[in-house]
Order: sequence, then C-alpha cells, then structure tokens
Amino acid sequence: MAASRKKAKAQRDRVVELVRVRADEIVENDRNYRSHPAEQREALAELIGRLGVASALLAYKSERNNGKLTLIDGHLRRADRGTQVWPVLVLDLDDEEADLLLATHDPLTMMARTNGDALEALLERCQLEQGSATARMLDAAIMGAAPGTISNPISGENENNATDDPPTGIHTRVLWVTLHEAEANEFEQLLVDKAEPGETRSDTVRRRLQEHAA
Repeated sequence: MAASRKKAKAQRDRVVELVRVRADEIVENDRNYRSHPAEQREALAELIGRLGVASALLAYKSERNNGKLTLIDGHLRRADRGTQVWPVLVLDLDDEEADLLLATHDPLTMMARTNGDALEALLERCQLEQGSATARMLDAAIMGAAPGTISNPISGENENNATDDPPTGIHTRVLWVTLHEAEANEFEQLLVDKAEPGETRSDTVRRRLQEHAA
C-alpha cells in the first residue's frame, strides 16, 4: 500500500542565499501595492523593540533594476529602519516571477482562518501592555473570530452556523455589541463617539463591554 503511493514531487528551491545587508541598500519595489497605516508601524516598532530582528526580508536581483537587490517583502521594515542590518533571503526569480510573488504573498496569507479561542489562549501566555499598539492589533484579530469558530478574515464568514446570540468571549462580545449598533465600517467612529474624555480606544472597548454585560 505504502509502496504504491506516489511520491510528492520535489519543488525547486528558489532561495539561493541568505545575506545580511542594510535595508537601505536594497531597492524598493516600485510595483509594491501595499501601504502601511500608523497603527501597523507602531505595532511593528513595539515588536522589534521587544524581540529584535526575528524575520528575514525577501528580495531578488531584478533585471529591471540592473541586477540590483530588489524587495519583494519587507517594505515597512526597510522604510522605517533603513540603516538596520537585516537578514535577507535572496531568490533566483526573474521579474515576472517576482511580480507574481509580490501580488500573491499577502493575499495568500490573509486566506488563513483564525480560531479566536486558540489565539486568546496563546495570548494569555504573552505579557502585553494594556492599550499598546500590539495589544490593539491582536484585539482586532480576535474580534474577527467568535469563540469556537474558524473565521475568514476577508469574507467574515465562519464554518459554524451563525447565531444572533452574543458570544461569550471578552473580545468577540465587544464586536457583537458593536455590529448590532452600527455597520462595520462605522466601528472606529462609534468608538470615538462613545469615548469619555481622556479615555483610550481600549478603555472605551472595555467600558462598553462592561456596560452591555451588566
């Protein structure tokens, strides 16, 4: 039985080397379509400040750029920390292949689904400062998945039957309450309108949760 199974075809390894160079020595990809809001920049800065350099940039030698090392992934890290030396995975792609990887890298990642309960359990082991950019980012990720469901961050759909009953998870209950008061694209404005003087966004969310739980 085992002998009759077809062996998986070995795929070509396109990583040709790992180098360490200053980020500003790598050419920005002028076909990059991604933008980075302030919240993302702040969260990344916090993580790098806490963990240091813990991931590699992706780049290739572009014929369009006269053979210069050109970014595929890592534009925010390059933009905000150009003098930092980064590990860089150099790929032997041509320009057309690099365009395909650039176009699909983030959308493919976004197709992953989030188990809210599992993420909350993981975060219980992490020491995060309340109200930090990292905590706000993770709050948003958790709010995309109700307890016990696997949510698609793009469509908002989940694999379990939908329900009108409020979820019990602390973060997802906030989202349920909010979506019953306003459309999703009004969420941020709703928090601003409901905020008390001097109150942070996280404080507003927690207070609203307590009010609806009472």
